[in-house]
Amino acid sequence: MKKMRLFAVTLFSIIILLTTCTPDHFQCNSSVRNFINEGTGTIKIAPQINGRMVKFIQAVIYFRESHGGFQSRIGFENLATHEFILLFDEVRYSDDNQRGPNDWLGSVEGGILGGASPLKTVELLPNTNYALVLKNINPPIWGGLKQQKAYYAKTNFVDPVPDNNINTFTFYENQNVEPPKKKSLAFLNPLGSAIATIIGFEDNYQYEEKQDYNDIIIEMCLNVTYDP
Repeated sequence: MKKMRLFAVTLFSIIILLTTCTPDHFQCNSSVRNFINEGTGTIKIAPQINGRMVKFIQAVIYFRESHGGFQSRIGFENLATHEFILLFDEVRYSDDNQRGPNDWLGSVEGGILGGASPLKTVELLPNTNYALVLKNINPPIWGGLKQQKAYYAKTNFVDPVPDNNINTFTFYENQNVEPPKKKSLAFLNPLGSAIATIIGFEDNYQYEEKQDYNDIIIEMCLNVTYDP
């Protein structure tokens, strides 16, 4: 099992840009995969890449869907200050606020974000560590607010359900039926896996027998600007 710990920037170096962009605006020139340390799961973009000084980086994140059983939010946490910068905030448990044939499906089309943009751009400085964090807003019977860092994640390069195809993210959206219901997500970014990465997070909340890595699924890429 690969662990991926994605790390956040300090407040002065981060700007959250809420847009109504479509996938046509999903402009990137570098894959986040290029900067992931497979051993530690950290992301740190070097101040110099291929001999060119990095001026700033934009991380472009698109909310794809979720299948977690509880209302969740996801954002960046500064690991030094523990400041939380919200990216996406679900407004209910699922599209229908109940479990269905697609498990607890939360989709953009179904209004899981309450009309907020599914596309966020985060501007950050190079040579900075950051992490993505999931927060579960649970009923009191389940302990209320629960925070868990997204230590566990899988990408389209190592699917939860291996399919030997790096151009899709394949997972079980519902393991409670027989046979388990499988789903594959293709890329929104027209350059696909050459530039973008689909990441599915596992929150481990209910101590599932089989981790499904579908509690929140995002697509991410980077736009790196260099000094002249």
